[in-house]
Amino acid sequence: MGEKIQSALNRIQNPDNCSNSRILVCKLEQNCGFGCVMHHVSYCLSIASGSGRTLIFEDEGNKWAYNVQWNEIFEQITNCSYLENVKPFLPIPIYSEPGQSDRIVFLDRRWDMCRVMKKELPHAPEVAPSEIKDFLSENHPNPPLWFLGQLIKYAGRENEKTKNETNQIYSRIPFECGPIVGIHVRLTDKKAETKLHNLEDYMEWVDFWYDVMVGPKQSLDNDHLINSNCTNKRKLFIATDEPNSVLEEANRKWGNKYEIYHGKQDLQYGYRHDDPERISREALIELLSELRILSNCQFVVCTFSSNVCRLTYELMQTIKGDASENVHSLDYFYAEYWFENEMEAVAEYKLIHAGFGSYI
Repeated sequence: MGEKIQSALNRIQNPDNCSNSRILVCKLEQNCGFGCVMHHVSYCLSIASGSGRTLIFEDEGNKWAYNVQWNEIFEQITNCSYLENVKPFLPIPIYSEPGQSDRIVFLDRRWDMCRVMKKELPHAPEVAPSEIKDFLSENHPNPPLWFLGQLIKYAGRENEKTKNETNQIYSRIPFECGPIVGIHVRLTDKKAETKLHNLEDYMEWVDFWYDVMVGPKQSLDNDHLINSNCTNKRKLFIATDEPNSVLEEANRKWGNKYEIYHGKQDLQYGYRHDDPERISREALIELLSELRILSNCQFVVCTFSSNVCRLTYELMQTIKGDASENVHSLDYFYAEYWFENEMEAVAEYKLIHAGFGSYI
């Protein structure tokens, strides 16, 4: 089914005649990091595909948070050109609803659109195609999550140069040696956004997963080791924007129990989304590699307040099919807009008094 969705997106995004195609123009976010940008792109692609329009980035996607152009990192989002197929028709009207008759429309940012329209947009995440609702309902507990993963997978197709670079980093992680658990520890700009968590908070769940899924004493017995390069220690991958301090603590406290893998320890991420270190090509390649590694881990501990954590969870669905239980968040429940995820009680809550050793 994933292949069918990717094929359908490819047809919509690469029409035979761009001059006659219905077009949705979307501006890449310039004031947020990669995870934020990708979620904005998935919002644009969701509405474009749902309303039968081809998505084109304003100015070919050259203006965004990073100091490299979109097409220098990813495959082009469409075969249509902003310069040829949109710019001659400026100014263009703002997108308002799926049945809008204007051939070319501009999609404003999600929160700006909702503020003007006073409601959520049709086809905006979290949605899934009605044509495959029965299939998705039978095979995945959260169809909109699965579909969003497909949108992000399509938008984030790496070009050959990028793929070669990320392959080199990915190949250093010994997935062939048994299960690997990943953690994403976001610190820098998160300090001003939400509650920070100690490394112990992450490792509590890493230990718990290994104890339950593999056993409390050891990760792998020697019979399960693929080759002589594998060890029987538990394996942990750490992705973080403060590698020096986090890795030092991890090795000091858990190095005897875990074989710890990570990206570049000397890479600088800066402390704001627009810091030069944070928007470099090197930092972006490292982040793409970490996303790929995390989404291939058997289990990940992170915080859903982070766009990268949610991207990991969404991309996992494109790899494992149903990975709804493969990520644990230390803060929020999952939602594409995590801070708007409200839940309604359907019954009276009664406190359960359970003590040590109780079976529940």
